[in-house]
Amino acid sequence: MNKSNTFKWLIMTIISIILPLIGFSQKTDIYLKPYSDYNTAIDLYSKEKYGAAQNILEQLLSSNNSYIKHNSSYYYSLCAANLQHPNADKLLQSFIVKFPESNHRKDVYFTLGKVQYNNKKYKEAIKAFKHIEAIDLNNDEISEYYFKLGYSYFSENNLANAKTAFYEIKETETKYASSAKYYYGHACYMEGNYECALSEFIKLINDDIFSSVVPYYISQIYYLQEKYEDLIEYAPPVLKNPDTKRTDEMAKLIGEAYYRTNQFSEAVPFFSLYMEQTKNIIKRDDIYEIAFCLYKSEKYDEAIEKFTEIANSEDSLSQISYYYLGDCYLKTNKDNFAKNMFLSAYQIDKIKEIKQDALFNYALLTYKLDYNPYNEAVKSFSTYIEKYPKSERVDEAYSFLVKIFLNTKNFKGALEAIEKIKNKNYELQVAYQRVAYNRGIELFNNAEYEEAIAHFEKSRTYKLDLSINALSYFWMGEALYRMGENEKGIEDFKSFLYQPNSTKLEEYSLAHYNIGYSYYQIKNFDNAILWLKKYVNEFEDEQLEYKSDAYLRIADSYFIKKDYASAITNYEMVIKSESIDADYAIYQKSKCFGITNKYQEKIDNLLVLLDNYKQSAYYDDALYDLGESYIIINKQNEAIKYFANIVDNYRNSSFYKNSLLKLGLIHYNLQDDRASLNSLKRLVGEYPGTIQSKEALVTIKNIYVELDSVEEFFKYVKVLPFASVSDAEQDSLTYSAIENRYMSGDCNGAIAGFTDYLQKFPYAFFQVEGNFYRAECEMKSDNFEQALEGYNFVINKSFNRFTEKSLINAGYIYLEKLKNYKEAIVIYSRLEKDAEFANSLVEARRGLLKSNYFSNNFDSTITVGKRLLDLDKLNNETVAEAYFMIGTAFLKNNDLDSSYERFIATTKLTKSELGAEAQYNIAYIEYLKGNYDESEKLIFEIINQVPSYDYWIAKSFILLAENYVKKENFFQAQHTLKSIIDNYEGEDLVKIAQEKLDKIIEEEKIKQKKEEEEKLKTQFGDNNDEIIFNDNEFEKGEKDTLINNKNNEQISPEEKEGEPIDQIEVIPDNDNSTEENNNQVIPEEKNDSTNQIMPLENESIINPVVPEDKVAPEDKNDNTNPVKPKDGDDYNNQVLSNDNKDEKKNENIEIKAKKNKSKTINPDDI
Repeated sequence: MNKSNTFKWLIMTIISIILPLIGFSQKTDIYLKPYSDYNTAIDLYSKEKYGAAQNILEQLLSSNNSYIKHNSSYYYSLCAANLQHPNADKLLQSFIVKFPESNHRKDVYFTLGKVQYNNKKYKEAIKAFKHIEAIDLNNDEISEYYFKLGYSYFSENNLANAKTAFYEIKETETKYASSAKYYYGHACYMEGNYECALSEFIKLINDDIFSSVVPYYISQIYYLQEKYEDLIEYAPPVLKNPDTKRTDEMAKLIGEAYYRTNQFSEAVPFFSLYMEQTKNIIKRDDIYEIAFCLYKSEKYDEAIEKFTEIANSEDSLSQISYYYLGDCYLKTNKDNFAKNMFLSAYQIDKIKEIKQDALFNYALLTYKLDYNPYNEAVKSFSTYIEKYPKSERVDEAYSFLVKIFLNTKNFKGALEAIEKIKNKNYELQVAYQRVAYNRGIELFNNAEYEEAIAHFEKSRTYKLDLSINALSYFWMGEALYRMGENEKGIEDFKSFLYQPNSTKLEEYSLAHYNIGYSYYQIKNFDNAILWLKKYVNEFEDEQLEYKSDAYLRIADSYFIKKDYASAITNYEMVIKSESIDADYAIYQKSKCFGITNKYQEKIDNLLVLLDNYKQSAYYDDALYDLGESYIIINKQNEAIKYFANIVDNYRNSSFYKNSLLKLGLIHYNLQDDRASLNSLKRLVGEYPGTIQSKEALVTIKNIYVELDSVEEFFKYVKVLPFASVSDAEQDSLTYSAIENRYMSGDCNGAIAGFTDYLQKFPYAFFQVEGNFYRAECEMKSDNFEQALEGYNFVINKSFNRFTEKSLINAGYIYLEKLKNYKEAIVIYSRLEKDAEFANSLVEARRGLLKSNYFSNNFDSTITVGKRLLDLDKLNNETVAEAYFMIGTAFLKNNDLDSSYERFIATTKLTKSELGAEAQYNIAYIEYLKGNYDESEKLIFEIINQVPSYDYWIAKSFILLAENYVKKENFFQAQHTLKSIIDNYEGEDLVKIAQEKLDKIIEEEKIKQKKEEEEKLKTQFGDNNDEIIFNDNEFEKGEKDTLINNKNNEQISPEEKEGEPIDQIEVIPDNDNSTEENNNQVIPEEKNDSTNQIMPLENESIINPVVPEDKVAPEDKNDNTNPVKPKDGDDYNNQVLSNDNKDEKKNENIEIKAKKNKSKTINPDDI
């Protein structure tokens, strides 16, 4: 065949072959299309383009081809698993239901188990994994299978099965091996099999993942095994490694180990490191342990700071802390703080041994500090004896109780306490006698004389101390004398003299004087002379003031008995002594000479008085007596000089009227009628209706008669309303009768009589006398306003012999009874101006001082007070009162230095309540000046003073609390205020103390809240992600098996109650030292979280964590182990790339994978 034909044949042949094939190819493409899509999807799956693959597979799920439908469903569910779609588990479960006989079934169960694991549905994961046998898996899958099965069991607290699973792979070379070791060890750890756990953790010491974590757990295990020395040897070097995690907790464990081995000094730096580094709020138990270590290391100031932080509630930990605070303060010589701490420890009803010992120490310190505000020591020892009658220290308590009673300042409280003790031994009887006596003295000083007498009588219930027994009679006599019951007082003074041992007492001589003076007061002058002579003759060494006064009373007694020679002798003794009464003695001596007609001697003595005592209260008396004496010796002109002196210079003198009368009569006798009329008419005009004016009228009438000027007399008399003769006679008779009633002591009759008299005679001759005497009776009946009417009537008349007394009594009523200080100032100002007697001037200025003081006229208070202090013959009580009021005025004016000086002067003069208030003000001034330590010192002096005054002690304690606040010692401030609230009975100060306490507590709460907020800010501000373990990753709730495992070791303070404790000894003298306590109260064991291996905040021990960046138990976004088909599937086993991190953001974004050739499906294989 030629080439052309051959070529044609070839073409025809090819065409004949191709043409049929073209038709067949078109049919085959339609048939093979699903296989092509399926292969495309598988190829995409192999390239980890799960989203794209799933889109194609979704179209094939409804294929009529069972093979394609079966395998598409399989790969579709695997894509969902790899894409972590939330319905992945349902797709996998649906596949199992739809294709129960599928050769992919076990692979689907494995994938389902991993999906449930990643979803933390560990029970469901376990169920899925149970459908798989390890023999069905390859080596890598076996490691993953056992780990995730084990972890699922672990999370469900099925530790036995978890350990079985972890055991299978923990010694392999797979990537899960180290995690399996870790969780296997943790399971052993949770079971309490610490040796097993320890062996596994030790294997991980050099592991890249766990080397920074296991040191903490190894340390915990050593601690739980009580291998404290091993812990101390192992942990500190590891702690220095910067990669070690949870160093704060490790530091705490090291501190605990030292603590348990009594190496307290060594424990301190590790506890401190824990507190510095921890991000958690530090627990009170932790603070207690470092506080105790500091205490045992003798770092008492630092221990005080820490104990104070936790002593803030009513639990056993606070009770123990208060107890040790007490000892810390003892060691640092702050006994008062120690006392408060022991009181607080006693007040908490948790640990009875501490409560008992704290009470005893509190009582001892109260005694040691030498004060017992609110009778604290007495109450405390009494309570101790009552509550612990079988205590070994009960006899010691009784002994101190007796000492307190014998040295107490709170006599009232002590007496009440002793009276409650039914069976008083000898020592208590001695104490009772002394306390009752001292309480009597205290009441006497406060002018509560009836109560004082009752207590002096009580003191004689047990006549054991002869001196006290004798003195009780002496002071009863003094009290009765002050009450005006002189006769009864004399009997008690005599009883004192007849008591054994009285001759040895300094009051023995004074009793003679008191008896003589009392007899003098009741006008028994013979006995007065007898006893006063005993006093001056038998006791040479007595103070001159008393001896001089005794001579004066003897002289007065002789004068009254008209034994003028003896009187003169004794007046001369007073004059020689140069006592303050010398002017009076000279005056009385002159009267003796006058009575015995020795007028020249009288004149000589009176002239001595005028020359040497120009300020004497008897100066105008001397002038008048000189005038009368010169009349008697017929030296009229000399007499005129002295009477004129009174008229010209002493208008307010009681001798003024008589001096005018005397001048008139002398001039009349000298026939100087004009001068006589001038004096007599002046008298009648200024003092109408008086007896002197009546006498003057007689002489005036005689002068006019002699001058033959009777009409002038009638004109003169006519204008005098009192000059009717008949009225005068009736007036005099009526008044005399009523006056007799008054003089006989019939005040009721006198009041009625004087009232009728004054109404009946509007211009009565005796208006002044009637009003005064009636006022005196009203005063005795406590009808002060009625009395005031009478006194004011007298005051408003011209000066008379009743003016001075009326001013004194009216001032007293306005000041003391009506509290009308404005009127009191008016009255006392008049008295100061008109006073003739020194005592009246004292009363005037004293009344002015008090009136201005209570009116808050502080400038006037200072001025008047100084004038009062310028006077002589002031008693200590008056001087002290003046200094106090001046000091208070200066204080109100903010002149602190001047105020301070006056209060100091006050305290030197009196130990009364006024003195206590002055001492308080001194301490308050130091507080105002910012001298808080000095103020505190002075406050304790107030507390120590004898006698004590509860009100000022309580007020001083409030001031003490204020000092503590200023020094920012809020802890002691609170306890000081609590002592007032708990013990003081006065509602006013308790209310003040409570308000101040509430304020401090509220401020402390605000401060604490701020500190906690700052702590939380610090805690949550740190990035805990720096720790490679995510503490919350596998948390399912805290399951602290360690508490159960260590129950026998968690000994709370309450559980220790039955054990004996070594007591802190308080030395009750000036030695503040205490014996060292080798075994303190419950230092080693308590209900303390440090005894447990505690998780960090929000961490559960049973869910320890794995490094997120290394081997994570979850497959969250982790495609290092993608879900892949089993051998024999159409997907080749490959190691795929971990490049699909963005897949969870957008499943349709394809990520480059390693190029892997997919196995295509041959149609012939169908």
